[in-house]
Amino acid sequence: MTAIVLSEGKFAELSVRGSRIKTHYHEAGDGDNLTVFLQTGGAATSAYMCWYMNMEEFARAGYKVYAPDAVGFGSTEIISR
Repeated sequence: MTAIVLSEGKFAELSVRGSRIKTHYHEAGDGDNLTVFLQTGGAATSAYMCWYMNMEEFARAGYKVYAPDAVGFGSTEIISR
């Protein structure tokens, strides 16, 4: 079985309805098919905690996978309103 390397996490800044958001996300795989895993956990969770095992399997199957933290969870935060 081929080892899949999950990113250590990256940041992207977004503008949503006038607010600047610093979004933290993980990615895996390099396939042509894109999959985004949305965070499903409760307090003190991150998208990585919710999906890391699934991300590895989808990456092995040929997908490019992203898992962004929801605002207020993990390392995603609102920078300005």
